[in-house]
Amino acid sequence: MAEFLRLLWGTVMLRPYVFLFLGAFLLIARTQMGWTRTFLWLATGYTIAWASEFSSIQNGFPYGRYEYLPAATQGRELWVPWWTEGWPAVPFFDSLSYVFLTYVSYQMALQFRSPAVRRGRFDFEVRSTDAARYGWRTTLLAAFLVMTLDVVIDPVAHLGKRWFLGRIYRYPAPGPYFDVPLSNFAGWFLVGALVVAANQALGAGLALLGRPPAPSRHFLGKDWFPPALFFGILAFNLGVTFAIGERLLGIVGVFVSAPVLVLYLATVPGRAASMTN
Repeated sequence: MAEFLRLLWGTVMLRPYVFLFLGAFLLIARTQMGWTRTFLWLATGYTIAWASEFSSIQNGFPYGRYEYLPAATQGRELWVPWWTEGWPAVPFFDSLSYVFLTYVSYQMALQFRSPAVRRGRFDFEVRSTDAARYGWRTTLLAAFLVMTLDVVIDPVAHLGKRWFLGRIYRYPAPGPYFDVPLSNFAGWFLVGALVVAANQALGAGLALLGRPPAPSRHFLGKDWFPPALFFGILAFNLGVTFAIGERLLGIVGVFVSAPVLVLYLATVPGRAASMTN
């Protein structure tokens, strides 16, 4: 236990940005659906993500072939499993990031597919229906948004040796998109869909048991927070991309991100502006 806690603390110190995003997820998810569903998302998101990565580094499914390089930070941060030697291991922070990436993508999809009402000049409230909350169209849209995030994130993560991420993985056969194989994005779509679908099923099951979502009361800016985290993650990765001098990659990332931002602003708060409470 002492070794686990030491490595966990080392991970927090080495990857503070991941835990800042995770903290934002916890606060936002609590206001949107209550603590029970928040912790279920944390548990299922991490477990499914870790299993997918552990599978892929051994047999190439679902992301294609790649290799983690634990020697880069072994002994300084947590790799899972940490209790055995000689086994393939996955960095704890990496699987943990799926939790907030899938959640904000789900919330974005939910807002795209839900009615909204105006709550003041600059505020709006999303009124989610069960059809939007648990429907397969929301699942697929969320998975697409998860993949969109990874189109921006993965190429700059692959250049981790040039910034504070470090070189923690490699592709034996680099792919066509800034060295990232296209199978990687297909894997993110699939895993994103699995995480979202699992939580939709759990949420629907809880609702049938008489435990509907328990969001907090609406407050100013409440429904701005999920998109703020979504686009904040994109902005962080684009900022790193430009900071290390990868202009072409950064410009491509902007062209990938901008349509989502424009469509969101036109669709969700724009639609709410035409309605009254």
